[in-house]
Amino acid sequence: DGTSFTEATVTVTINGENDVPVSLVDVARARENGELVLIDIFYNDSDADTGDTLALKMPELVSEQGATLTTVAADRVVLGGTLEAGDTYAATVTISGQATTLTYTVSSDDTEIADVELGLIELINTHQDVSGSLKASSGPANGIILISAKSSDISFSTAVAATDNASGEFADATATVARTTVVAYDPNSVDAFNTMTAGDKVVDG
Repeated sequence: DGTSFTEATVTVTINGENDVPVSLVDVARARENGELVLIDIFYNDSDADTGDTLALKMPELVSEQGATLTTVAADRVVLGGTLEAGDTYAATVTISGQATTLTYTVSSDDTEIADVELGLIELINTHQDVSGSLKASSGPANGIILISAKSSDISFSTAVAATDNASGEFADATATVARTTVVAYDPNSVDAFNTMTAGDKVVDG
């Protein structure tokens, strides 16, 4: 009647639906007669549903141009922070129970995180106890490293750490690692590439 009322609680139950995963285009560059190129296909993909895991399904392990594709387990290392001389970034790789720590110390010549990325890649790819079993390469963005085994029978793991210069101005150095699945693209398996000359480019979609 406009003067009397009774409070009531209304409960609304929302039933979730299975959202479609979001998959974006990946771009990589390979060289004629070059090494395998690792493509981190899950880096820019996502699924909004909690608990869902992205998985790769490739009916044919061959590209449009006939390149051989293989799935490879890799550790994705992501580096970050404001660089200051004296900051350190370390990767500890364990191969068959033997751990090796490789540390890159930032110098005044390093101006961006890509410099640290390339420095750690060189350390991994030239170390006598590591380079025979593992390969490190640049990932899909600056500051990302992909570490993979050179053979499927090699078992390895990676741990990372970042330490700021204690007397520096910033305290934001970061390093994380996650195991993922990447696609290895073999440019040497494409006969058509053998006829290419300097400056030639082919898109293999």
